[in-house]
Amino acid sequence: MTTARSIAVLLFPAVEEFDALGAYLPLRKAAQQDPPQVRPLLVAADPVVTGASGIPLAREASLAELLELDRAGDCVAVVVPGGAAADRACRDPRLLDALAQLSPSTRLYAVCSGALLLAAAGRLTGRAAVHHRRRDDLRRWAPTVEITDGLMVDGPVTTIGGVITYSVKGVDIALRVLHDLAPDQLSGLVDRLEVMPSWWTSPLDGLTA
Repeated sequence: MTTARSIAVLLFPAVEEFDALGAYLPLRKAAQQDPPQVRPLLVAADPVVTGASGIPLAREASLAELLELDRAGDCVAVVVPGGAAADRACRDPRLLDALAQLSPSTRLYAVCSGALLLAAAGRLTGRAAVHHRRRDDLRRWAPTVEITDGLMVDGPVTTIGGVITYSVKGVDIALRVLHDLAPDQLSGLVDRLEVMPSWWTSPLDGLTA
């Protein structure tokens, strides 16, 4: 029997809900498929986080619980949303310590300015990444990072942003997570949600993109 693996969506104060929930909700839908292969979790330092639009978001796991799952090999990916408050979140040692302590094999996904947190935690050193407009901020946290646009996959790190598309970046990154970790569940979810991620070059036959 397939065991569902945890996918963490990291929250911080004033996180952009489009990024956080855009990533979380498609993963929740995927978790309803039988058998479920992923188990999304909202993870935060505090029990409740208020998003940029004032929506209260209750965590499902603490940072300590995230690290326990990671050490046990149960958490295979962490999604880091962005938002105007991402730079402020880069100064929260609780978030940075948790990101820095994740296993090198854990996949990391960042939406737009979520890349700032990965950079501040030292996870983008020497890598290529994508960021939404504020490129100087990203270079400040990771001087050696190579900054590009669109979708960038560099080893275990995937980042998205920097270009205007018809899709929502949070949804795009959620579908990329499934592409990487549960590919046989991807086409069914795309059909159910009637969405097409920006990184597909063509409809459903583009799953190897």
